[in-house]
Amino acid sequence: MHDDDREIAQVFAISALNSIERTEGITHVGRTILYELLAAGELQAVKVGRRTLVTGESILRFIKTRPRANFSTGLKDYSPT
Repeated sequence: MHDDDREIAQVFAISALNSIERTEGITHVGRTILYELLAAGELQAVKVGRRTLVTGESILRFIKTRPRANFSTGLKDYSPT
């Protein structure tokens, strides 16, 4: 794991294996979308008994590969009132 990955993992408190509930909290993505991401291969998981645990490595990769949000208002001198 690279130093940048370690820093991200610390900030988001990402473990090697993360419950679906914890992954929801880390990514702010709902359960249905998480299962769609797992089915699409964008996140990886392992089964431990009946539990599905998402790998920390795949969560890091998911976070790092998301496009950056652009909140440009198109106004040069925007000042909220």
